[in-house]
Amino acid sequence: MISKIGKLFWLWIPLTIGLVVMDYQEWETNTYEPLLQQVEGLKTEVAQAEASLARVEEYRKRKDEKLAEYNALLDEFEKVRKEFPASPALPSLLKSLADISERIGLEFSNFKPAGEVPVELLKAAQIDVKIKGSYVQLMSFLDQVSNLQRIVNAEVLTLKPGTTLENNQFRSIDAELKILTYYGDQGG
Repeated sequence: MISKIGKLFWLWIPLTIGLVVMDYQEWETNTYEPLLQQVEGLKTEVAQAEASLARVEEYRKRKDEKLAEYNALLDEFEKVRKEFPASPALPSLLKSLADISERIGLEFSNFKPAGEVPVELLKAAQIDVKIKGSYVQLMSFLDQVSNLQRIVNAEVLTLKPGTTLENNQFRSIDAELKILTYYGDQGG
């Protein structure tokens, strides 16, 4: 027969095993599962950091490309800018306009420099001009002005009927022009 101690021993073993199993389950629930969750969270953070790093690498590659493209455009701009006159040189432009109008037979009634006009990357000087002549003379004037060696732009052209010219053949046109001439700031 099994003695009392033997019975107690056989009762004690399952009880001890039960306590150990319960303690292991509690340890797993309280310690192991939070560690697993923490590991999963760290895996997510690592994946996000890798994606962010890939974006940074792509940005760096594009930045270098864009910087090279920008520098090439800047060099090209500097070359073009040096082709513009350093100042508006209004006296020579006014003489050119007067010579053209005289060759065509237009009547100038007003030349008026109107100051500097802000434009992107360059500077422009505005000249207000009033002229009188036939339609053909005005178009010829504008054509010849467009063929000057410098860049000249007629920004505003206002036409008004004028008086009848010689032999009642043509009616004159009064025109007002706002002419811009561009120049660069060579100082950089």
